[in-house]
Amino acid sequence: MSNNPLTAAGVALLVEGLAGNTSLKHLSLLHTGLGDEGLELLAAQLDRNQQLQELNVAYNGAGDTAALALAKAAREHPSLELLHLYFNELSSECRQALRDLGSTTEGSAQVVVSLTEGTAVSEYWSVILGEVQRNLNSWDRGRVRRHLELLLRDLEDNRGGTLNPWRKAQLLRVEGEVRALLEQLGGPGS
Repeated sequence: MSNNPLTAAGVALLVEGLAGNTSLKHLSLLHTGLGDEGLELLAAQLDRNQQLQELNVAYNGAGDTAALALAKAAREHPSLELLHLYFNELSSECRQALRDLGSTTEGSAQVVVSLTEGTAVSEYWSVILGEVQRNLNSWDRGRVRRHLELLLRDLEDNRGGTLNPWRKAQLLRVEGEVRALLEQLGGPGS
């Protein structure tokens, strides 16, 4: 369902459909415009589905309160293993609170608040930036700029939080590529 805008009514119907579903294990609602209202509805109704293992609500414009509510619901869910929250409008304080929440409860869902968390950063950043570079002239420039700004903030946040010099160097290199793309869009890259 990724990249398909959902209205509030659409989210309500989706939640109803999830309630009795026993076969759906992975649900990606990436970039569906859920916002705070959609995440809060999911948080309130998540326990109605007992089979879901992975939920991706990344890049939905959600803020701190809604993200924390969904993360808490995910941590209490019996089968959910992974919740993706990266590229939302989360403050640095909220990201840290979500990371702290993840370190306090064993055996519950991992909450991913950054695309660059864990080992996956090296697998994805070059693909993402390559795709942006290829489509820079055909995509909506404002949307591309916003996406790159979110990625840059994500990279800077993670660089500041790691002590590993090799990882810092990798993150700095990617930051430079993101800044270069932002400059190509017609302005300084933060």
